[in-house]
Amino acid sequence: MFLFKTTNNLRKSLSNKFFCTRYSKNHLWISINNNNNSNNNNNNNNNIIIGTLGLTENGPINKFDDVLYIKFPIIKDENQVDDEPLTISLDTISDQILLNSPIRNCKLISINQDVLDYPNYINSSPMSKGWLCKIKFSNINDFNSLMNKNEYDNYCKNKIIKI
Repeated sequence: MFLFKTTNNLRKSLSNKFFCTRYSKNHLWISINNNNNSNNNNNNNNNIIIGTLGLTENGPINKFDDVLYIKFPIIKDENQVDDEPLTISLDTISDQILLNSPIRNCKLISINQDVLDYPNYINSSPMSKGWLCKIKFSNINDFNSLMNKNEYDNYCKNKIIKI
């Protein structure tokens, strides 16, 4: 009996820390907490989902190109709805890169201050310190339509081979 309770408690604590990450063809990743999505399995799109958005290591920034500046849209009032896609601008030494969120009708809710202070975290630590922002959205289908890790890795491998 004690072992069963311990196993259930361990399982519960592990599930609280489980994150699901999906990837887009424009090399952005979005990670959501599994519990964040638990009420959305019934295709009810009215629930709010909080996701962390970042750029993958295969993204459009050259590993040796310094990110000089990052421009985010203004975080709007809670009641304002924005039909414009979320676009983040990255200025590097050699280029300006526009990143469009693969999630439609999402809202910017917070920005990673560390990335503003140290933009090269995007290159050096894209999946941890280099995350860009937090977004909220309500349509889990947009998230589920993105690639999982295996699909994304195959996409990147095939893209390199075709070039």
